Amino acid sequence: MTMTIPEILKELEPYTGKSPMKAMRAAVAQRRAMTPELLRVLESIADAPAEWAKRDIVLPQLSIFLLTTVLRTLSAT
Repeated sequence: MTMTIPEILKELEPYTGKSPMKAMRAAVAQRRAMTPELLRVLESIADAPAEWAKRDIVLPQLSIFLLTTVLRTLSAT
């Protein structure tokens, strides 16, 4: 079963101590649809960094930066 974009983003959000590999694989598989969504999240981080810093989680930001880089690289090939 393929994960939807909202499911992928939801899976990336909570810090569980483990890397969300299922969501990351699904994001790569759906890279054309995921890239704009990830960029929206990055924009929200840039627009309100203090709000994101208050969150008790770091993984979403790191996962999103990583995925954005991977997706852009894959799109270029």
